[in-house]
Amino acid sequence: MLNIKKVISFIFECEFRVVAVLSLFFLLGIFFGSFYSCRLEMSSELVNSMISDNLLSVFIKNLLLLSAVFLLGYTVLGTPLIFFIIIYSGVSCGLFLGTFCAFYGFRGALVASLCFYLFYFINFVSIIYVSFSSLRLSIALYNVFKNNTRYVSPSIYSKPHILKFSIFAVFLLVSSLYYVYIARGLALHFI
Repeated sequence: MLNIKKVISFIFECEFRVVAVLSLFFLLGIFFGSFYSCRLEMSSELVNSMISDNLLSVFIKNLLLLSAVFLLGYTVLGTPLIFFIIIYSGVSCGLFLGTFCAFYGFRGALVASLCFYLFYFINFVSIIYVSFSSLRLSIALYNVFKNNTRYVSPSIYSKPHILKFSIFAVFLLVSSLYYVYIARGLALHFI
C-alpha cells in the first residue's frame, strides 16, 4: 500500500537553507521586475495582452523553464545557470504583477492577488524543488569529476530527479489550467 506521507516527503524533500537561498533569488527577481514595470509606459492593450494567453503557450513557457532547470542538473556547470533561471522567473512574475497592479491600482492589486498568485506560487514551488534536485545532482557530478570519493555517485540522484521533474511538470499543467480557465476569466470579469 502506498504511504502518502512518504510520497509527500519524497516530493518536497530539500534543505531549508537551500530553499531559502533559492527563494531569495526569486524574490530578488520579483523586486527587479516590479521596479522595472513601474518605469514602463502602460496601455490597456499591453496589460490585456499579458493575460490573453492560451493554455498551450502558458504551459510550454513554464515547461521550458522547468526543463532547462532539469537539464542543467546533468551538467557540471549547471549550478550558476540555475540561479539565473530562477531570477528570470522572478523578474517575469514581477513584471506581470507590477504592471497589472500599476495600471489598475488598488483594484488591480486585489484582483492580481486573488487570481494570479496561486498560479505563480505553484510555478515557484515547482521551479524551486526541481532546482534543489538539479543542484544536488550537479554537485554530485562535480564531485565525481573532481575525484572526491567521499560523496555518493550521481546515479543515485538521477532517478529521483527524473521522477520529481515529472511530478512537477504535472503541477505546471494544473497551474496552467488554473491560469487559463479560472484566473484569467476572473481577472477579465473584475476589471
